[in-house]
Amino acid sequence: PEGGFLPDEMIWYSYGNVIEYISHSNLPGMEGRTVLSDAEIQQLAMYCSAIQSHFCNVYAGCFPVDIEFKIQITDGVRKIYIKQARLY
Repeated sequence: PEGGFLPDEMIWYSYGNVIEYISHSNLPGMEGRTVLSDAEIQQLAMYCSAIQSHFCNVYAGCFPVDIEFKIQITDGVRKIYIKQARLY
């Protein structure tokens, strides 16, 4: 996010499809609401699952993965982009 603004921080647990919020964005107008819609969270969860599966195959074992992403809005359409992924 731009300087001074904080992102939502969450942990997605693949078992049980559970999301734990660590903190919420301080963007004006959010007031504790999540930045992502439920559909975007599910899409991001699919991406996370695919990324972790890749790391499991590469390293012959599964480990937590730290993933950074961004939302880009073009002509009113929101799209998720993975910025980086690394073992946690």
